[in-house]
Amino acid sequence: MAVLAGLTVPIGGAAQAAPSQDAALAKAPNAAVRQQMRDQLDRAPAGKVTGPAQITYGNGAFVVDFAPEVGATGAAALAAPNCPQYWVCFYDLTNYGYPRGKLQDCGQQDLATWGWRNRANSAHNNHTASSQLWDVDAYIGYVDLARGEALADFGTAKNRVDLININCG
Repeated sequence: MAVLAGLTVPIGGAAQAAPSQDAALAKAPNAAVRQQMRDQLDRAPAGKVTGPAQITYGNGAFVVDFAPEVGATGAAALAAPNCPQYWVCFYDLTNYGYPRGKLQDCGQQDLATWGWRNRANSAHNNHTASSQLWDVDAYIGYVDLARGEALADFGTAKNRVDLININCG
């Protein structure tokens, strides 16, 4: 160690690194979930693995949950709407199939920030406010969800949602 301007600086090596994302990914429930998590981090590298099947962005502003029951083929088991209270959730597959993205902050949010543009195929609004899911290319609000409403299949809006607006005020 050397002392430089009152700071202790290691010589001949880097400071001890924080636990790597790879070590956190190793705790995923299976190889298929691990691969989905890697794919998500490739699309939006700013995420942090915060659980064995979860990646979080912006100190909790956006969360992606991965289904532990994903099979060897990578297909997630279909589910019922299961968004936690005070969140708006959108699912990569119809019928609430995981991975699932979720937001709770009010206002308009661009899903590109987290690698989720053009991926949503179903949604559940369990927030206290209504929400709209928009396609910026067509300038159309494709999906409007009232408080507590769920939609298992976006139909013509599949894989077209770019922005979500949570109307809190």
